[in-house]
Amino acid sequence: FKLPWKKDTQEVKKEGGWDWKRVSDALTSLFPLWVICSVAVGIVKPKLVTWLDGDLITAAVALVMVATGMTLEVMDFRNILR
Repeated sequence: FKLPWKKDTQEVKKEGGWDWKRVSDALTSLFPLWVICSVAVGIVKPKLVTWLDGDLITAAVALVMVATGMTLEVMDFRNILR
C-alpha cells in the first residue's frame, strides 16, 4: 500500500499533479474505517447523526452500497458465477 501523495518530485512533474487513481484506491481501501468512525460518532454523540432520517436514510444506504461496490473487481463476479 503506497500513499498517493508520497511520490518522487520527478514523477509528479511528469504527470502534472496527484495520481488520482491512487487517491481513489486509498480512500476506497479505507472505507471500513470511515464506517467504523461514523458508527463511533453515532454512539458517542447521537445528536450529530439523528438528522439522518426518512429519505436521507435511503440515500445513505445507497451511498454505502456504491462505495462497497467500488471495491469489487471483475474477478469477484467471476467467482460468484462459478
